[in-house]
Amino acid sequence: MIQRLLKSWKKQIPAMSCEPGCRECCEGDARTMTLSEWREIRHPGKYATGPALAACPFLGEFGCEIYTRRPLICRLFGVVAPDDQALVELAGTFPISCPRGHCPEAPLPLAEALRMQVVYQDFANRELQQAIGDWNRYLSAGGDAGVTALPEKFQWLRYVLSTREGQSTLRLLWGQTPVQIDPEKMAQMTAMLGG
Repeated sequence: MIQRLLKSWKKQIPAMSCEPGCRECCEGDARTMTLSEWREIRHPGKYATGPALAACPFLGEFGCEIYTRRPLICRLFGVVAPDDQALVELAGTFPISCPRGHCPEAPLPLAEALRMQVVYQDFANRELQQAIGDWNRYLSAGGDAGVTALPEKFQWLRYVLSTREGQSTLRLLWGQTPVQIDPEKMAQMTAMLGG
């Protein structure tokens, strides 16, 4: 279902013309993404464990290394008219207007951008819960720390838990402050992924 939605939304989101060399939308924290987006990226090794990633690991010297495959959450940056940004902040969501005031000729209506964001985040949260449950079951069933080809969903889980957004989501889902990720399980994940 989410693959169809993502494909449909990608067609609805207007193209942006950015200033050459601008990286303002990308230089903040790493963003989470859905498992299907992670699979599309197929970029091994771009994750961490322990402290949250300080910046997006897909931002290279010359810009976004996965631009044509970037997640929906990244595609939404800059596509809403700057005049709508105050309403976005009032809604308590992340800024989706260009920090330099640019926007497409036909900006995405704010209500549609927020709807996409809410549906997307809800789906990503459910995926996260499922993956954590699967991870715990995998370890309980005797998951082998010597395995070198761990399923992609666990590589994705490792990436998500390395983002501030992923850790914040985990706090909301489980009501824990601060997020407590079992160090032994995280060490097992690191060993399995060769990190």
